[in-house]
Amino acid sequence: MPEGVFEDMKAYIAFSDEDAKNLASLAEPIGPLLPRVVDRFYRVLQAHPGARQVLTGGTTQVEALRRSLLTWLRGLFVGTYDADYCRERAQIGRTHVRVGLPQHYMFAAMEVLWESLQAAVDTLPIAHAQAKLASLHKLLTIEIGVMLETYRESQTAQIRQVEHDAVQARLREAEQLAQIGQLAASLAHEIKNPLAGISGAIQVIRANMKPADPHWPVLGEVLRQINRLDRSVKDLLVYARPKPPQY
Repeated sequence: MPEGVFEDMKAYIAFSDEDAKNLASLAEPIGPLLPRVVDRFYRVLQAHPGARQVLTGGTTQVEALRRSLLTWLRGLFVGTYDADYCRERAQIGRTHVRVGLPQHYMFAAMEVLWESLQAAVDTLPIAHAQAKLASLHKLLTIEIGVMLETYRESQTAQIRQVEHDAVQARLREAEQLAQIGQLAASLAHEIKNPLAGISGAIQVIRANMKPADPHWPVLGEVLRQINRLDRSVKDLLVYARPKPPQY
C-alpha cells in the first residue's frame, strides 16, 4: 500500500516536523512563482517526443493537466503530510499508468520540477533558504517513491485485468464450441438413424431386382450417395465428441 511506503520513506530520510514547518513557510512566498514552474515543465515535456506522446487530447487536455500540476505543486507546501496527504498524492502514479506514460519519465519529470522549484526558491528573499530547499528535496523524494508504488500497483492490476479478460474470452469460446458440438452430435444422430433405414430398404428392393433391370444402377448410385452421407455424419460425430485434455 502507498501509505506504508510513504511512512517508511519519511522514516528512512528523516522527514521531520521541522521539515514540514519549512515547507509550510514557503507556501506564501513561492505561490506566485508556481505558474512559471508549470510553464517550464510543459515546455520541456512538449519538446520531448517520448514524453509528449501522452498529450493526445490537444489544447483542452494540456490546459487541464497544467491546472492539475499547479494544484499538485501547491500541495507540496500544505505543511501536513499524513495518510490523507499520501492518499491524495497516490493518484498521480495511477494516472500515469492510465495514460500510458513510461515509468522512467516520472524520474525525469521530478528532476525538472526540482530544478525549477530550486531556482524559484533561490530568487526569494527568505531566511534559511538552503534548509528549506533540503526539506523540499526530501518531500520530492518521498513523492517519487509513492508514485512508483502506485504505478506498480496499478500496472499489476491492469495486467491482471487483461489476463482475466483473456481467460474469460477463452471460456466463452469453449462454451460456444461445446454448444456447437452438442448441436452437431444431436443433428448427426437425427440424420444417421433414418439413413440406416433408407439404406436397408433400398438394399432389400435392389436384392429383388435383376442386374439387367434399368433401375438397378440407379439404386446402386443412391446407395453410394447414402454411404457418402453416412461417412459425413460419422465425421461430424467424431468432431462433436469431447476431446480428452492435453498435458
